[in-house]
Amino acid sequence: MHVDFQARERVLVSLLFNGKHIQKSTKQGNPRTARQIEAAYKTALAKGEVGITERKAVPGFKKAMSDFLAWSLSEHQAHPATHTRYKVSAVALRKHFADTQLDRITPEEVERFKTLRSGQISPRTKRKVKPATVNRELACLKALFNHVLKTNVALPNRSAVSSFLKNTTSRPACCPTLSRKPI
Repeated sequence: MHVDFQARERVLVSLLFNGKHIQKSTKQGNPRTARQIEAAYKTALAKGEVGITERKAVPGFKKAMSDFLAWSLSEHQAHPATHTRYKVSAVALRKHFADTQLDRITPEEVERFKTLRSGQISPRTKRKVKPATVNRELACLKALFNHVLKTNVALPNRSAVSSFLKNTTSRPACCPTLSRKPI
């Protein structure tokens, strides 16, 4: 247990718990109050009330995508088109990101994917890939990140997919799971 004065006269608590260094601001200027907060925090740690949980190791992109597609198959049984769309989108995403660790995928890397993918020629239609296709692939990437976050993996880049391309088609794009209204 150690109490330090931080910048701007705030008190910083620094302690070791189960071999891990924990450093936290008490947001207090009074050292006596800070020591009381430190004691309460240490008691809460000992009781297990603080909620410190171990995070899993960050998987590679290929493994995370295969886990995501397996989850999607079971989750979207009522809407199989959603799973099919994710499988189609996964092809281009796997080619670009290969086996990069998920925490190494930055917003700049996602922007690079957007520009490269929007300039590619589709092998099926022999035309440029449309913005709607790139947007669906970005939506798949965003769903992958959200799925991985639910599995208790620490990802520092939660907003790697920040913006989509402007859709130039006259009809609005729709997502099968979001556009259906209950009957």
